[in-house]
Amino acid sequence: MWRTAPTTHDLGLAVSADDEVGHASPEPMQAPPAGSIGLTQPPGTLSAPDLRGMASQEARLIGRMSDLHVSVDYHTTEEALWDRVVAQDPVPGATLRPGDTLTITVGERSTVLVPDVRGGAEDEMLGVLREAGLRPERRVTRRSDSVLEGHIVRTRPRAGSRVPLGTKVTYVVATPRANGKQAGRHEKRIRASRLPDGSFLSLPSDE
Repeated sequence: MWRTAPTTHDLGLAVSADDEVGHASPEPMQAPPAGSIGLTQPPGTLSAPDLRGMASQEARLIGRMSDLHVSVDYHTTEEALWDRVVAQDPVPGATLRPGDTLTITVGERSTVLVPDVRGGAEDEMLGVLREAGLRPERRVTRRSDSVLEGHIVRTRPRAGSRVPLGTKVTYVVATPRANGKQAGRHEKRIRASRLPDGSFLSLPSDE
């Protein structure tokens, strides 16, 4: 005949209620996963947002909303990246404090300086503008006492402006006044304004 195993009561042993119901011992505390220590930002700091690939205006807005000063650099890139953030410093996730500077690099087209063609003959100056990678276009003619007939009075954008490669540059061409003496006098000035390298000194415009 089979007999059941004696219980603690059968053996006359004193046990506590916890022992009798068989409470399991508490599990040991688990160590935090590797790499998780330090993920919480220290008080008064913030994590640098990831602005890469964003449009420059959007990136500036997010930077300001994060209480950061956003500085912008530019770098010539392929067309698909024009006006997009291609790099940032510090890198995303870096620890910053409010008011720190976050520099973003934005892609842009190649740029050139508008040459100063004021006072030059239209036909010749068209070549100068095209060689600079610009698209010249006559806007209007204007009577002038200070610039010889057929010569350029001014351009827009102005001489010395930095513009994207391929920008259209409109220009104004002088037509003669009735006073021939004035035209002759200014013709001498224009001839004297040419420099050895073929460029022209800046002449006052009639604006």
